[in-house]
Amino acid sequence: MTGENWTVDVTRIPAGGFARSSVVPSRNHVNLDSEDVTLVTKGSGFQQTGAAHEFGHMIGLPDEYLSGSPHIADGDSILHGGQAVEPRHVQDFGDWVRTQLAN
Repeated sequence: MTGENWTVDVTRIPAGGFARSSVVPSRNHVNLDSEDVTLVTKGSGFQQTGAAHEFGHMIGLPDEYLSGSPHIADGDSILHGGQAVEPRHVQDFGDWVRTQLAN
């Protein structure tokens, strides 16, 4: 976790449109578009909500569709092209929550 406060910029785009979304963890900054809350079919054939994928980056998770990822074959993963949140996605966040609750 890089910080508690984030700046989120949302660009309004036409329904069904596409704009590249991104997260810059070192600056606690997120760029989304108005379609990132809409379930869409990705190139992998799976459906995904872009905002959920980008949230994974906000908590420090890497893209899993990149060459060299140990999870590149898991197309249904939220960090690939789908919606599935796997135990590996919440492990570090869960550890952080437990640490915060213990203090």
